[in-house]
Amino acid sequence: MLTGHVDGSPAKYVRVSQIMPDPYQSSDHCRYLSTQQDLWTIYLKPRIVQIQGVSLRDDPDVIQLARQKIDDEVAILLNAVSTLRTRRNTFSGIYSLPPEVLGRVFHFLDKKIYLSSKIKLGWIRVTHVCRFWRETALQHPALWSEVTDELGPKWTTEMLLRVKSAPMSYSQCFFKRIKQDKAIADRVIAAHLFHMHHLSIIEPISVMTPILEAIITFPAPILESVCLKGDSSRADQMSVLPSDIFNGHAPILRRLELWRIQVPWSAPILRGLTHLYIDNTHYHPPPTDGDVTLYTQFFRALREMSALEDLYLSNCLPAEPRDPPSIQTVMLPRVQKLTLCSGFTVECAGVVKHLAILPSCDVTVECGLFDPFHFQRIISFVKAHTLSAANQLPLLTMSLSITQGDPTYRDPRWELRFWAAGNSLDLAGLRQDQADVPSISILVDVQEEELDVDLQALCQCLPKDIIRDLVVTTGDTMRTLIPEDWVFILGEYTAVENMSVMGDVVHALCGALGIPRSGLSEGTEEVLLTREQLFLRNLKHIEFEQVDFHHNYEMEQLEDDEEHVVVGTRVYDMLKTSLSRRRAASDIPLTLFIRGCSIDLEQIRGLQEIAEVDWDLFQGDLGY
Repeated sequence: MLTGHVDGSPAKYVRVSQIMPDPYQSSDHCRYLSTQQDLWTIYLKPRIVQIQGVSLRDDPDVIQLARQKIDDEVAILLNAVSTLRTRRNTFSGIYSLPPEVLGRVFHFLDKKIYLSSKIKLGWIRVTHVCRFWRETALQHPALWSEVTDELGPKWTTEMLLRVKSAPMSYSQCFFKRIKQDKAIADRVIAAHLFHMHHLSIIEPISVMTPILEAIITFPAPILESVCLKGDSSRADQMSVLPSDIFNGHAPILRRLELWRIQVPWSAPILRGLTHLYIDNTHYHPPPTDGDVTLYTQFFRALREMSALEDLYLSNCLPAEPRDPPSIQTVMLPRVQKLTLCSGFTVECAGVVKHLAILPSCDVTVECGLFDPFHFQRIISFVKAHTLSAANQLPLLTMSLSITQGDPTYRDPRWELRFWAAGNSLDLAGLRQDQADVPSISILVDVQEEELDVDLQALCQCLPKDIIRDLVVTTGDTMRTLIPEDWVFILGEYTAVENMSVMGDVVHALCGALGIPRSGLSEGTEEVLLTREQLFLRNLKHIEFEQVDFHHNYEMEQLEDDEEHVVVGTRVYDMLKTSLSRRRAASDIPLTLFIRGCSIDLEQIRGLQEIAEVDWDLFQGDLGY
């Protein structure tokens, strides 16, 4: 059907045959259509003869009618051309593909072309190729299965219509929407739960709460993952996930991620999870005494999540009651990554002491302010976990660093990382390899006012007698430590045989290597050491990475007139002096690994006089 004027009558629907008779119906028509000029002369020119005399000098209404007449005729011709092109396309091979196959081909474009930075609708371009492709795309529900509100509510509603009852994912995010657009109605989300397999909602608490209330009674039989993130500027505000969410029926739910949303530990949806992520970092409720019921429910929930593989709990750990109940050890046989975060060491300690996990599990414990008593309980867990592998030597590698400059943490924290020591004594590559080794990381807030006292108290709680490998990474805060500080901090770590040092922290550590464990008397410059007096007396290998051996290490010294002056000593000179003292005191051969450091050949030769040197031949300037 086409729209146009016939014989000067008002616009109405007419058939093409009324304007241009089918030339295949009569041989007489064929001779009239021998040329394009014949088509114009015989069929089209008579239809616009009424406006041939119209010009710009005529009345505006007459001109407007003439324009409308021409526009109507153009529309008829365009529709006729479109019909002919559609018919012509039927002779193409791709036109013979079944719509199901063509729709599948379009689906592959999701992986190659994006409509925007994150929206996988790049295949929408194929709907502009031809009518057949457009109709195929509109009728293929799988192409509309990733529903989002990022393009506005009208687009969201249209996608929900086109996806029909096919499995779909739904994402809604308030900060990606155009400001004037409102969130889609809660009841619309609830109505489509029956065929959702992924659900992601990021909304303010005021919007999130009604959504959670709306989906309570609706089952989610094919739902596999849920991500709910509540947003609020108030530190005491959060949403609560009802325990009977989805009417208690989400049989294949495997991933649950919650931000600023509390979930009852008795909720049935927790039982079949493989991944549980709860982050209430910015939620600060008033402190309360430990609740026995809540504490017990928490461990019962973990015990029932036997398929759990990844567990992240931040600021949602139950406080241990003053009179804690008897809790049977909870086995987590499939967990490969465990993260526990709390502002209170006691909460972390109260949880880890009841857990048993595989040696292959990677563990992170963020325990806020340092509490020596409860920190010791966490260290007991570290020893039990890292040394539980069969035939494993009772030795550990410890990495000591600070998170300063890491955007993940607002305030600097000490980061201690432990993993079972390997059998190789060659430290080359140790720093690079550690990322692939299952380990336990403990993060504790830094007290910058008394940095040396803070770090010494922390290291006193660690298993000093079984630390064989020590990895120390620099941080701006650690520059304030002097050689004597390191002696007091690590002086009792006599089992250390291998040490890897990176950056500016090496300045003070090089000086500490030549100081007795008891420290130097004030004003003492030369000292004769014995092996028992040596700092890290069993040290055999030292790796230096990204160290400027030309750099002057400045420190204050007290002169005879009791005036403090700043004295600069090159890192190379400090190291050579310390190693000379160690060589005189001990017959243990020492090997130095020089990696990516600013050092020259003359300095390398000087170090070779007192130790074996493994150098990567790099001499570049590190920019200090």
